Amino acid sequence: MSDPRYSEEEFADILRDAARRSASDQPQYSLAEIQRIAEQVDIAPEHVAHAAAALPVTAAERPSLWWGAPSSTQLVRRVERVASTNEILDALAIARQRLGHSGETRDVGGGLEWRFDSGFSSAVVSVVPDTGGTIVRVDGRADGRQFILHFGAVAAAVLTGFVATQATTPTFSLLTAAVALVPYAAAARFWWNRSARAAAQRLSTLADELAARLYRG
Repeated sequence: MSDPRYSEEEFADILRDAARRSASDQPQYSLAEIQRIAEQVDIAPEHVAHAAAALPVTAAERPSLWWGAPSSTQLVRRVERVASTNEILDALAIARQRLGHSGETRDVGGGLEWRFDSGFSSAVVSVVPDTGGTIVRVDGRADGRQFILHFGAVAAAVLTGFVATQATTPTFSLLTAAVALVPYAAAARFWWNRSARAAAQRLSTLADELAARLYRG
């Protein structure tokens, strides 16, 4: 029996369903990866870039009871002016300077994308000319920093319980660790929320600065 053939719509449906089934967490793809897949069905990279730039900003995550503020920030700015390549390079140089990382830059369908990943935090800044304008996207994540703060709270509580075992029973030491976790977790949540708000404000200021710079040309 010959292999079945699928239309472009069926191809997209199959990929979406396979991605959902492949892992419990929602998969994440870079723009370059999507463009490479799209090229297999003769979709031009610039069309993918323009479609990605036009996506609405993801709804803000709600703070969780344990983790606190969300670890990701997504921002979009549209400039009613088509930026040149040199202007885009200047904008990304500002991003490198403001965020303090050298990162790496690559082409994305008529525009440029700059990204860095320190292990504790990451950011992606893309500037893509669109019909009659330019789209600026700034995406930041700080999962590593969030994990370290909360892991530190758990470790401190465990250490407190371990110290208690030197003078009391194991059962009481476990209770001591559980009680100690409450203030440690509250402190970690406080410092994380403060850090997350500062990072979100920093990215918002950067997005506004890049948009203003590109608008002035």
